[in-house]
Amino acid sequence: MITVDYASGEDIERLMGERPAKTVRAVAIKEGDEVLGIACLFVDETRQGVLAEFTDRARADKRAMVRLYRMMVELAKRAKLPTYAQARPDIPKAKEFLEHIGFKHFFGDNYVWPGPA
Repeated sequence: MITVDYASGEDIERLMGERPAKTVRAVAIKEGDEVLGIACLFVDETRQGVLAEFTDRARADKRAMVRLYRMMVELAKRAKLPTYAQARPDIPKAKEFLEHIGFKHFFGDNYVWPGPA
């Protein structure tokens, strides 16, 4: 059964190969002990950024992706900072997904979510 919950440092390391150098708040899509996707928020002075990695199985489960997105939005709102993301050109529909969840394109592959008004 696929679940979505807050992620541990071990979850991040399992999917991304290493833990981020910065402190992050993260949400994971899991099937049992296997991490299928992860999204991490990190704060960098006056902004926050998103690091994410998803397997094809995670991307195929639209319900899990929406649940992960909703949890990430709640985390992002707490910081009251703009959130930046970069669409990876090697991932089909990455730009469309960012726009669908509220990010605005501002340059190249870069997007910003301005945060709560």
